Amino acid sequence: MLKTLKKLSVAALIADGALVFGLGTVLYYTGTQLRDVGIADKVDAVHWDTMGTFVGNLVYVFEGVGMIIPIEQSMQQPGAFVPLMVVVTICLVMLFATVGLAGYLAYGPMTCQMVKPIDCM
Repeated sequence: MLKTLKKLSVAALIADGALVFGLGTVLYYTGTQLRDVGIADKVDAVHWDTMGTFVGNLVYVFEGVGMIIPIEQSMQQPGAFVPLMVVVTICLVMLFATVGLAGYLAYGPMTCQMVKPIDCM
């Protein structure tokens, strides 16, 4: 078991870089699609039949919540953790909501729940 998070810092930095690259790529292509074609046809507000998969994706996104206690304990000022966590969580929710909304507006019903080959249509 790891007692400090210092051993994971390089791997976490690489993972964060890959995540930023992926989100940037998705925003670039959806932005290009929205600019060239506009908002897709048949964009619905809610798909109740796929709500289970949506909730599963939400749980996956916040899967790292188990790292909260070790991070808080390793901080020099643990009292500053809760306000920082609130700001970071709000920023992440806004980021993922922006990427998801942009993709759905750009591609409409052709948007897949998961990234996989284009056989989901």
